[in-house]
Amino acid sequence: MKVLILGVDGLLGQNIYISCKNKNIDVLGTTRVTNDVSNDLYEGFFDKNEILYGFDFNENKNLKEIENIIHNNNISVVINCIKDTSGEAQSIFNLNVELPKFLDQLDTYIISFSSDSVISVNRSENDYIKSKKQLESIKLKNTLLIRTTFWGFDFLGNRGLINKLIEPTDIKLFGYSNYIFSGLYVGLLSNIILNTIKEKKVGLVSVFCDESISKLDLLLLINKRFNLNKIIVEKELEEPVDYSLKSEISPQKTYHEQIDMLYEDFKKYQVKSITLCRQCHSSRIKEVFDFGVMPLAGNFLKKEDLSNDIKHTMSLSFCDKCKTLQINESLDPAKLFKDYRYASSTIEALKFHYINYAKDLRESFPASKKILEIGCNDGVFLTPLKKIGFNVLGVEPATNIANKAKDLGHNIINDFFSTKTSASITEQYGKFDIITANNVLAHIECISDVFDAIKNSLNERGFLIFEVQYLKELIDKFQYDFIYHEHIFYYSITAINNILKARNMKIVQVKENNMHGGTVRIYATHSDNFHTPDNYIDNLNDYILSEEMSGIATFKGIESFFSKVIQHKKETMLFLNKIKKNKKTIACYGASGRSVTYANYCGIDQSYISYFIDDSPERSGRYIPGLQIPIITLDQLKNNKILPDYIIITAWTFKTDIIDKLKWYQKNGGIIIIPFPNIRFEVSPVL
Repeated sequence: MKVLILGVDGLLGQNIYISCKNKNIDVLGTTRVTNDVSNDLYEGFFDKNEILYGFDFNENKNLKEIENIIHNNNISVVINCIKDTSGEAQSIFNLNVELPKFLDQLDTYIISFSSDSVISVNRSENDYIKSKKQLESIKLKNTLLIRTTFWGFDFLGNRGLINKLIEPTDIKLFGYSNYIFSGLYVGLLSNIILNTIKEKKVGLVSVFCDESISKLDLLLLINKRFNLNKIIVEKELEEPVDYSLKSEISPQKTYHEQIDMLYEDFKKYQVKSITLCRQCHSSRIKEVFDFGVMPLAGNFLKKEDLSNDIKHTMSLSFCDKCKTLQINESLDPAKLFKDYRYASSTIEALKFHYINYAKDLRESFPASKKILEIGCNDGVFLTPLKKIGFNVLGVEPATNIANKAKDLGHNIINDFFSTKTSASITEQYGKFDIITANNVLAHIECISDVFDAIKNSLNERGFLIFEVQYLKELIDKFQYDFIYHEHIFYYSITAINNILKARNMKIVQVKENNMHGGTVRIYATHSDNFHTPDNYIDNLNDYILSEEMSGIATFKGIESFFSKVIQHKKETMLFLNKIKKNKKTIACYGASGRSVTYANYCGIDQSYISYFIDDSPERSGRYIPGLQIPIITLDQLKNNKILPDYIIITAWTFKTDIIDKLKWYQKNGGIIIIPFPNIRFEVSPVL
């Protein structure tokens, strides 16, 4: 069987094309948008050899060409997804009536579509409805005419119902409570259509869902399943519309089930997801949690750029071989980090941490001279290293942040670190005594290549010293807000040990500190290097044993943690709804990636939060992604005539410093809320 889809770039055409590919059916398609076969719109979605571009079926020459295509390519089924809903009257008539009539005269099996609007007795008839009624009145001998309505996501444009929720348009959307229909998710409808082809049935059939629903309720269900945090406002049409009539063909799927199908299809086709572990390339990975649709946590936008506030699905898988927990979705690193808004030097606690860190390296490695820092940010660590005598080189992909380090006089490679980059660096600078990477090895998509590059750039007695947020601390302190697209990996010592052993490297010491809510500093070297500092403590086995006992190196242990995450979301919203009910105002302190995850996952939107406060000049005047809540500075807060009743410290791992900055606020009657590990008042208010 070979199928020709007319209008393959439309919502229905796209989904039928996907269904054909999933069922290994040969397929050709015509588009209606462009004659340009190199159009980026289709890149990565269609096989270019299967698509015929730019057919305007108002032109007779294209009708004749379609007839030739059908005969020359042995097409056995034509699925006509072409329609016109709001064009000129003649165009509507040509596409909705004349085109199906023309196709029916050809020697092949045709599927065309009518509309649920023909069954409405309440709506005034426009040209579109008139054309569909006329089509139904014609005796078509080779055509199955399907009367239906459908909804779904448009992968190529912005024409689907769900696009209005997904796309960064208005925070509020209207849902019509008296617009009742029994429409289908378009992916489900596509599968039904392909199943009917086998019967070669002709005539008019109605395909609707057994269950009826209002547009309002459908939007509310989708909003919840995708975790979109849009405000759906109930609205009524001027006159009720009810399209919920029984049909000859019913999918017998509830709307909850159809929305789950939509979500899985959206997740599969929206972004590339891993099928193998990024670290060890094993297929022994299994999804452990799904956050729904989330924005890029570092994508703090200016007001004029809010239309670029794109969301992607975000879920986690656990590798049962190397024991690495990781984000499923693979996003373009340039999109994540080329305009990064996290400047480390704005955080006093971090500056102090790196000064002591530099002293530790000087004391432990008195003979070492050359240090390479991967992901050097704005030079916050390079500065104290250079000051105490190290010869330093930094690598930083974010141009705006790299320029800050250059302004301080540091030698910076503005690029991503990889085997290719490291070969160039080694050729110019030689191999390094120490390679360091702090809170960066969790952010790199091609991490296997980076560890290979580190191995190649380290001299024979060199040390890799890096800090990462510790998975055991993340779980013990309940820090799920640390999970976001940019932070791809969540490391246990067990996982890091497996990664390094695969490259003939070894861990010689582990140190913990309280930065970022719980970080480990790993000291590692080549397996055949036995020249380690005298003051090192060989504590690797203690960590691995502790992790085995806690269960964090198992799928079951990770799954147990995320069941508590769901409960925390419920408790958070119950807590905030009590405040909201009393008509009190709330702000948040700390516009970080963590706060983006926390607020978006829990649904702490503009109806709860007036603004975020942040110390970084990189973020002030911008907006929290996903929720589009404005960010102000602490000075702006102080100058506000009306202070918020409550401030949630979303940068809660720095709560001591922030509370100290907010003493004046508390003296003025302000109340501070700490959101983790359980949401609570920092000091219980007098009620």
